[in-house]
Amino acid sequence: MSRFTLAGLAAIPLVACGGALPAADSGLPPPGEPIEIVGPNEFMDPGRLSGSISEIALSEDYVNFTVPRYGVYRIPKYGGQKVAIRTDSNVVFHDVAATRDTVVWTEAAFATDLTPLPVKVMRQSQSGGEAPVALVNTTLVQSEEYVYVSRVQISADIVYMFGRQEGAELGIYAVPLAGGSTRLVVALPDIVPGAPTWRVAGGYVYYLSGAFQSADCLLRRVSVANGAAEDLAACPPFDATYRTWIGGVDDTDVFLIAHSAIWKAPTQGGPATAVFTASDPEAVIIPYGMTVDAQKLYFVLKPAGGSDTLVSIAKVGGAMTTIGAAPPFEDAGDDQLLQDASTLFLRSGGTRITILPKVPVAP
Repeated sequence: MSRFTLAGLAAIPLVACGGALPAADSGLPPPGEPIEIVGPNEFMDPGRLSGSISEIALSEDYVNFTVPRYGVYRIPKYGGQKVAIRTDSNVVFHDVAATRDTVVWTEAAFATDLTPLPVKVMRQSQSGGEAPVALVNTTLVQSEEYVYVSRVQISADIVYMFGRQEGAELGIYAVPLAGGSTRLVVALPDIVPGAPTWRVAGGYVYYLSGAFQSADCLLRRVSVANGAAEDLAACPPFDATYRTWIGGVDDTDVFLIAHSAIWKAPTQGGPATAVFTASDPEAVIIPYGMTVDAQKLYFVLKPAGGSDTLVSIAKVGGAMTTIGAAPPFEDAGDDQLLQDASTLFLRSGGTRITILPKVPVAP
């Protein structure tokens, strides 16, 4: 196999994995108010150093999540029993992506001296009834930025990974979800490691080239079918501290985060235009805390000196609506936000997963 270097309610009872996949969502409806489905005290073994939730992924029926030195888990997305798909106190679990029936994650043996160790991209059914399969054997490139973004995405039964094929170029690689050969989709020698500077959507990889400097930054895309690349737009102005991130992609636009503002650029190419600018110029839009549906943008806004707040705006711009504020959101800056048709799924502060209705509950 080829080698690859990666570059980027109350506590609920745990049940063992295995057997047939249960009925979707435990029959629970979408929530009418915020519900905490994973709490901050569920992974607190003092002998394992970290009980933080690295990442969450959303499938048709489940929220999957990883906890270093604990395992890979699923929970029905509107609440229910938490199920361990794989556990090991000597393994660091990090990235995760999911489909209705399958979960993919990265794992590496734990090293007390933080030495980079071989990492595997693993695949297993959501039922956890069989042994996991290694899709790719890898070697980890360390960066503290990795806690903010997945290096693994799934689209149309293909797993996409940001990293380096041994002896080859840094870039986005692809491997069939069912297993097979790894191929380079696009070389990205100057991408910001471990940051949300690429997304797979609609048969393309959208990415930022030259994202370290505002004057050099370009939004580009490449066809996953034939590798044809296109320049779409110059990035909006940004400073080197916050850079520019890809917050989401829909059928017509790519949404870019630039510190305290959101811009959009047409997927077919054209200048980026501003959609939203925070009234507080020192506020920060959390790069991994944004998601997009047919009508709105949902994102986590961190005011200067304040706590993270979940808000929404229309995709054409306009007034900001507050969906939730601390508590339960935490002043951590690494919030991750996902969504389905009615509900938002927020990993906040690495310690909890909260689900919220997209439409705020009237007081």
